[in-house]
Amino acid sequence: MLLELKNITKKYKNLLLFEGLNLELSEGEKVALIGNNGSGKTSLIHIICNLISFEGLLKFKGKEVKAEDHSYKHKIGLSLSEPHFFEKMKAREYLQFAAGLHGLEDKQQVKDRIDNLLHTFEVEDGNKKLSEYSTGNRIKISLAAAMIHNPVFLVLDEPFVHLDTDSRELLKEILQKLNSSKTLLVTSHSLKLCADVCDRYVILDEGSIIHDVKKADLPEDVTPEESLKNLITKKRELSSMEWLN
Repeated sequence: MLLELKNITKKYKNLLLFEGLNLELSEGEKVALIGNNGSGKTSLIHIICNLISFEGLLKFKGKEVKAEDHSYKHKIGLSLSEPHFFEKMKAREYLQFAAGLHGLEDKQQVKDRIDNLLHTFEVEDGNKKLSEYSTGNRIKISLAAAMIHNPVFLVLDEPFVHLDTDSRELLKEILQKLNSSKTLLVTSHSLKLCADVCDRYVILDEGSIIHDVKKADLPEDVTPEESLKNLITKKRELSSMEWLN
């Protein structure tokens, strides 16, 4: 087992975000975390990446992750939905900085990885300041930074937002071709992209996991994205009926 969340509870002031949440991710899985706005996706991402405090147990490869365990973060490649940049840095400088944060010291290795990632994400000029790139290219540079240290666990929060059609297809192909030893956790409002990239779908609603299904177990008479839409809609319809009663 790569990741285990056990009895996760998170309160923010008087708001209870999660109570007794459990989740396991196996090595090599490609998992989509799906839910409407306010369902808790980003907060759960922050807990998984040990970015915020919480009650409960977080284990990575069988070992408990403590709040002060900074080495755990080196095993994760994280790209947030709203990445923060040092605007005056050039793209290459930013990726070098990210490599340094993860302890990569071999200059030639870092250069080769930067060259490869810029080529993979089709960012032609890595010598411009980050402020000079389009929003889409900035997102792609953020994704490159998440992958610079070749992590075993890649966590991407809304990576397809702000990307044009060609860039979305490019990212989809990159994620589909990830080495089978790598685990992917991705959030997206696009059910089709989730269905195309992932083989397991965890659906959140109001801080609870309401469905956890694998692609292989979805009905064959409709598309995977339609099945996911039906699961989300069914929950909403049931909630409306309870309110009416």
